[in-house]
Amino acid sequence: MGVSITLQTPALSMPSTVRQRLAVWVVGGPAVRAAPYPLAGGAVQIGREVEPHEIQLDDPSVSRVHATIRHEASSDEYALIDRESSNGVYVGGARVRAACVLEPGDVIRVGDSVLVVGEIAPEPDDGLDAMGLIGRGAAMTVLRQTIRRVAPSSLSVLVTGATGTGKEVVACAIHAASGRKGTFVAVNCAAFASTMVEGALFGHRKGAYTGATSDEPGAFLAADGGTLFLDEIVDMPLEIQPKLLRALENGEIMPLGASTPSRYDARVIAAAQQPISALVAEHKFREDLYARLVGVSLDTPSLRLRREDIVPLWQSFLPEPHRAYPISPDLIEALCCYDWPRNVRELRQVAERMAVLHDGEAWTLAELDAELREDLVRRRAEVLEGASAAESDDEDKRPMPREELVALLEACGGSIAEAARRARRNRKQIYRWMDQHELPRGTGRPQR
Repeated sequence: MGVSITLQTPALSMPSTVRQRLAVWVVGGPAVRAAPYPLAGGAVQIGREVEPHEIQLDDPSVSRVHATIRHEASSDEYALIDRESSNGVYVGGARVRAACVLEPGDVIRVGDSVLVVGEIAPEPDDGLDAMGLIGRGAAMTVLRQTIRRVAPSSLSVLVTGATGTGKEVVACAIHAASGRKGTFVAVNCAAFASTMVEGALFGHRKGAYTGATSDEPGAFLAADGGTLFLDEIVDMPLEIQPKLLRALENGEIMPLGASTPSRYDARVIAAAQQPISALVAEHKFREDLYARLVGVSLDTPSLRLRREDIVPLWQSFLPEPHRAYPISPDLIEALCCYDWPRNVRELRQVAERMAVLHDGEAWTLAELDAELREDLVRRRAEVLEGASAAESDDEDKRPMPREELVALLEACGGSIAEAARRARRNRKQIYRWMDQHELPRGTGRPQR
């Protein structure tokens, strides 16, 4: 029986009972550092002249005590408060006028420094960027730790996640840590016509069909002693699925045109953008094959849910000379606030394009794609408009209907910040509506 280890991302899965695992990363400005500042009970100051264990920023544009992050014991929340700073405090590009409840993924701007709120793993990770999986928060740390435990076994692995999140990188990391001496072979199941998939996987003998002029081993035998990665497994034709199941169960394949089966020894890792269980329920994927593939299930988190990793990833995609160039706070803020719908793949493309077009020895907001620059401006306008509407429109002070609020929270994955942005309200108003409808904190978030 398979063991399902689904790694949810911080902004979607963190119940209020684990709020003590929140932390703040300084990702931009003069005081950037890799280690986060954990948030515990009480209050944490942000500024130039605060205690060493607090968020101390050597930034001339930051006030002596610029802001406070205060833990509210009654609600187990963290509130960000401007301490009448000279340059203000901004969250998601909008200025904080009163106390602001912080959520994982929030981007804070104080002076020329950019900070990101995230969740830290319960256990430290020795190899920060090991296996090509760059990430400093809980989701990537737990993912790396799980890979290290799973890799030496012979269990099949199912990797799920949105497009561009790095599912093949995860598969390569499992292979690299497995100790297997054979080759890593990747097959995109969506790249073949249904009539060609069987030959691509199992191979064929000379003369098996018109055009088969020589023996071909197929992917299973090519990966013998190594790892076979089946990407987009949900596109595997239904008529081929029983043959794939038989191959996985018996450890042997039948090449086209062969009279006897061939043995193989390959670790199989499959990947899908969507949960296969939903397709099983719709009879679009065989349940027995799904059960055989999901020895261990790993989920690759979306980039918008681990914003503390955006700047290090972006820099890693730049050519070596460009990585040392100073980066303007406006550019860092825009990179961190953007939602990256195509995830790490999109971030890589943006970085590579910027490097080709770059002229100078500093990175500025002007060099970023217009779409990303405009996104930050739009966010600021929406947040400000929402805050103004929430405070001034008496009719809109009536609570949102319960069903609509639940649907909104589910659509936003439980993120109060995103729900407030879409509803054009501030986050306090969303919390008030939840309290009025007796909705528990965590509504709309998938459970562990």
